[in-house]
Amino acid sequence: QAVSVCGNHEWACLGKLDVRWFNEAARAAILWTQDRLSFSDLDVLRRWPLTTTEEAVTLVHGSLSHPDRFEYLVDLAQAVDTVKACRTAYCVVGHTHVPIVFEYNGSTRQMARVLSSAGELAQVCLAQPADGMRYVINPGSVGQPRDGDPRASFAILDTQAKMLTIRRVAYDIAGAQRKIREANLPELLAWRLAVGR
Repeated sequence: QAVSVCGNHEWACLGKLDVRWFNEAARAAILWTQDRLSFSDLDVLRRWPLTTTEEAVTLVHGSLSHPDRFEYLVDLAQAVDTVKACRTAYCVVGHTHVPIVFEYNGSTRQMARVLSSAGELAQVCLAQPADGMRYVINPGSVGQPRDGDPRASFAILDTQAKMLTIRRVAYDIAGAQRKIREANLPELLAWRLAVGR
């Protein structure tokens, strides 16, 4: 069964985050989505937590230190705050739409940017949690990558083998752009799919 957490767009669709917090294009997409969500759709979204833990993995959209603020984890200081708030070896986040891995063992901090634009996958060997290493992992985005690679980005985290695989998959960008334009949504939302920004 799929495990989901609320992100800023779901939170806004539920009326828990002011749409004025968003840029004009994102605001238009949220309002368009709100008009199309059924009562049962909204009921499903209401059941999604801001954070959840499954075995050795914690999930949150932004940061664990302030999950309802939907902070972007783009530097080590922010990642360290999330690691310190995390009770598991792995914390998987989203929000930036950029695949990245932050490593932290309590004293040594490292940031390894995982980009796989040259191929279909990138793999990272992870240290044993018993060694004190903790990880904040962003798999990128299936719907709107923002690292300059327009292919969908997702991750497979194997906690037994201690291996993280970031995969890139081509999809019908032109078809997605056509649907965005047919819905009369802002052109930026269609344009950015082709450039991965």
